Amino acid sequence: MEQLAQATGFHCPQCNNKIIVNYFEMINTGKVVCHFCHLELLLNREQSAKALNVVDKAMEGVEQARAHVEQHKLEPENKRRRGRARQPRQSRSSRR
Repeated sequence: MEQLAQATGFHCPQCNNKIIVNYFEMINTGKVVCHFCHLELLLNREQSAKALNVVDKAMEGVEQARAHVEQHKLEPENKRRRGRARQPRQSRSSRR
């Protein structure tokens, strides 16, 4: 899930360089730092609570989807197919 924390980011209000935001780092430290001019932007958890909850739920959904994909990658090929087996396709000339 750590990989998913890397967001696009935004432009620094002081130097206009791009600030890359790592969601987990921002939550843990309560701030985002511009690596160019070292401006620190503090997270107001109270005002951001609704947005943080939405992001948390989205991250959980993405993680569940990733786990689902990984689970199906590890299953043997014959267990993945459900229902009847596909019939081989006919060539165009044999359809006429």
